[in-house]
Amino acid sequence: MNYENTRALALLGNYLNERADFISPGEVHALAELGLTPEHAVAQLVAAACGLDIENNAEDKALFQTYFNSNFHLLDAQKYGADDYLRLVRFPVGLQQQGISFCTQQYRPYECFVCNDFRRGMRGEALAQIGFFEQAFSYPAVLENGRLWMSVTPNEIETMRGAIGRARGRVVTYGLGLGYFAFHASQKPEVLEVTVVEKNPQLISLFSTHILPQFKHTHKIKIVEQDALDFADKADVVSCFDYVFADLWRDVSDGLTLYRRLKRLEPAGICADYWIEETLRCYL
Repeated sequence: MNYENTRALALLGNYLNERADFISPGEVHALAELGLTPEHAVAQLVAAACGLDIENNAEDKALFQTYFNSNFHLLDAQKYGADDYLRLVRFPVGLQQQGISFCTQQYRPYECFVCNDFRRGMRGEALAQIGFFEQAFSYPAVLENGRLWMSVTPNEIETMRGAIGRARGRVVTYGLGLGYFAFHASQKPEVLEVTVVEKNPQLISLFSTHILPQFKHTHKIKIVEQDALDFADKADVVSCFDYVFADLWRDVSDGLTLYRRLKRLEPAGICADYWIEETLRCYL
């Protein structure tokens, strides 16, 4: 990535981490009255919050046109709310056990968040995809000692869509999470079984007790308590499975090293996908 690309991602990252709910509906509506779409209004407001002067500074204007203007997306809350996992699985909100707690979190109207994997621009630039809703949107989450640990957000839904679509036959997935991938993969008639490799016994227990019994195809799902890297290194993946999906990281910060290690262990002749792979490849 060049300097401009790195600068744009740093500005957006800082905004999302520190000021994601900075924009008010009134500000967006005021710009809409001037003829701006919600996407362009939010992009301009975020750019201003990031300190860009897109009216008078040519460099800032060029940065905005490439990395902001077409990469903000108004999302349909009903579409994500209709996802079978969110619609059918009921979380034990309020349950607390050994520092782990189930809860519901919410995006406020016009609060910005990463909503998909990076995409490549025409010149190879890495473009972050930022989403927002016009109304509040709630999603299930799990906290560890008060900090967000796992969740099922529009970003998780979008970034797993391709992997779910390609899953077939005997599937192995590295990382349990909240079982979103396993749920949807097991729903597919062409998927015979889903082996989930997870090393955290507490997570396995919570999932097996409170979430897995709600799945329609529990007979297809097998959970193996083991470190995924050890499993990938020692198991005969090619003879045992038809498809591999890895989702062991929270984001790029801890994903780069794990991704590299798993790629080195990837067996030839088997279809393998990695969560947010395009984003990881951009940083590599």
